[in-house]
Amino acid sequence: MVSIIIPYHNEGEDLIQTTISQIWETIDVFPYEIIVVDDCSDVPLELKGVKVIRHKENKGVGAAFDTGVANCEYENLILMGCDIRFQNNGWASKMLKEIDANQNSFI
Repeated sequence: MVSIIIPYHNEGEDLIQTTISQIWETIDVFPYEIIVVDDCSDVPLELKGVKVIRHKENKGVGAAFDTGVANCEYENLILMGCDIRFQNNGWASKMLKEIDANQNSFI
C-alpha cells in the first residue's frame, strides 16, 4: 500500500536504524516497504528488514529519491529524510487519507 523511500549518505548507521525502528513501531498501514538508497556512503550500508539500494557514485538526494521511486512496489510514496522521528499517532494512515482525498495534487 505504501513505499517509504529514504536517501542516506554517511549520516551514521545508528541514526538510520533509529528511524527504521520507529517506522516499524508506529506504522499503521499494511502492506508497506522501506527502501533506503545509500548514495555511495564511505562504508556501504547494511540493514536487515529493508530494501537497501547502493549508488556506485554519489548522485545527490534527488537522484537517490529517483532511484527509490524506480524500485518501489507500491503507488503511494512517502519520501523522507533519514533523521525523521515518529509518534504513534496514525501518521501513515493520515498521510494516505490526504493522498486519497487530493489525488490530482500528487500526479
